[in-house]
Amino acid sequence: GHVYVNIEDKNEILEIDMKTYSVKRHFSLAPGESPTGLAIDRTDGKLFAGCEKLLLVVDIAAGTITDKISIADGCDGVAYDADLHTVLASCGEGKLAVIKKSKDGHFSLADNIASKRGARTIAMDATTHAVFLPTADFGTAAAGERRPPMLPGTFQVLVFRPTKK
Repeated sequence: GHVYVNIEDKNEILEIDMKTYSVKRHFSLAPGESPTGLAIDRTDGKLFAGCEKLLLVVDIAAGTITDKISIADGCDGVAYDADLHTVLASCGEGKLAVIKKSKDGHFSLADNIASKRGARTIAMDATTHAVFLPTADFGTAAAGERRPPMLPGTFQVLVFRPTKK
């Protein structure tokens, strides 16, 4: 009955009650900035907010940040694999952050997998645990442009699957 939404320009998460269509609470994400990706662990009541160079773990009941994990620049997507207790943050810099839950319940960076520049959107298959990152090849940014243009005909989807150890 509740929806959680990143408010990028205010560095917070809103909790919206869908029965009353009203904002129930605001969660500050300071020191996180520009939250974009957001995932949820319904079992343990955690939100995972991808910010600029940080992934924040928020305890929903308390409304507080429990873990701050450094990640690469340009995070846009976050996914949570409940079976593997793993958070994945796709970063446009060309890294896929793999964040694992430890026995004490806290989260830490387990790996930074090289992906590809611009691969910042993420989808995950909860059955196979495969992760999909769409991207393309990029040209050179024009003067005054923030992002370089995607080159025609270069769209691709990177696929990552966990390995058994």
